[in-house]
Parts: sequence; structure tokens; C-alpha cells
Amino acid sequence: GPPIVLALQARRMPMQQFRATLARIFFVTGLISVALFAVTNEVNMTILVSTLVCLPVMTLSVLLGNRLVGRLAEARFRILVLALLVVAGLSTLLGALA
Repeated sequence: GPPIVLALQARRMPMQQFRATLARIFFVTGLISVALFAVTNEVNMTILVSTLVCLPVMTLSVLLGNRLVGRLAEARFRILVLALLVVAGLSTLLGALA
């Protein structure tokens, strides 16, 4: 989540490398999470349905991101990442205060 994004942002890696690294991290941690949930019998019908509902949205998001990234300058990408980190931080803070 945000700590990983912040760490990668601080390294100032190129946009394509940033995206690829983040995708790999999320893919691997997702696989590990699913495996652990399966091993501990934590997978139920609600989780399966939620996953199936989210898969098309995730796929569309990746496709949209792939199309837009070519139109985005490195500097704007960095600003966008930082803006989204601020939004995530504020959302977490407001959720904690509610």
C-alpha cells in the first residue's frame, strides 16, 4: 500500500520501472495472501464473490493505466503519485477519527 508506494517514490525510479515493481510486489503479496487464506480455511463464498466482482474492474484499470501512462510525463506522474498518497493518508486519518 502507501508505505511501499512512498518508498518507491523516494527512490525516483523511472515511471515504467515504478509501475512494474509495484505490480510485481502486489502480485506476489496477493498470491501469498490467497494461499494463506486457503490454508487456514478463511476463504468463504463472500470472499469468492467479491473477488470475482473485482477482477473485471482490476483488468479494466490495468488496461486504462497502460493506455494513459504513455501520455503522462515523468514529472506529472510523480505529482499524481504524491497526490494519491495524500488522499490515501487523509482518508485513513478521517476514517480513524470517525
